[in-house]
Amino acid sequence: MPRAIDPEILLTHGDFVRRLARQLITDESLADDVAQETWIAAMGKRPRSASSVREWLSAIARNAARMIQRGEGRRRLREEIGARPERLPSTADVVEREALRREVVDAVLGLDEPYRTTLLLRFFEDEP
Repeated sequence: MPRAIDPEILLTHGDFVRRLARQLITDESLADDVAQETWIAAMGKRPRSASSVREWLSAIARNAARMIQRGEGRRRLREEIGARPERLPSTADVVEREALRREVVDAVLGLDEPYRTTLLLRFFEDEP
């Protein structure tokens, strides 16, 4: 079983991996996650040849970016499915409802007695 790559060799490519991660994923915190996942995966493996370390790290970083983006997509979908819809009416609905309420109040106030008092006590004051 081949030994893992020397950590000192990996450290010489630190800036490269960080730049590549930021190119692959625009979200800075997720790009940091890609870089970290790249280092974790690289610590347990060894490239085929010492001359292809950057290509090897690039392949690991691209794979890490795909996995993180896939996970983020799944997380967003779970959140959308679990999200409760807003229960607030739109401004237009509120304006329409209040205009209708005003028409009803004006109509009730325009009634003759005893109808006006009866409706006001029953429906506006909750009297029996």
